[in-house]
Amino acid sequence: MTRLDIAIAEDDWFLAEYLGDELGALGHAVVGRARTGEELINLVARERPDLVLVDIRLADASDGLAAAKEVQERFDIPAIAATGHLTAAEAAGA
Repeated sequence: MTRLDIAIAEDDWFLAEYLGDELGALGHAVVGRARTGEELINLVARERPDLVLVDIRLADASDGLAAAKEVQERFDIPAIAATGHLTAAEAAGA
């Protein structure tokens, strides 16, 4: 398996740590964590990860979907948006 450098944008620090631990157990490296969209953009510019995981709702009402789109457009890095805040029906309409 190829090792990926991954950035995580998640305002719940416990969840971010858990994701980092799980990714590390799979052989990947978490290159940084961000709580807001602005922090994520700065992190990605600095670290140039292979992949970004983004919660759709970030701290300070940051829009994770917008941050994910900016990462993809500005840096050509794949970003996966996820959340535990929406129902499946709400996510389908997002």
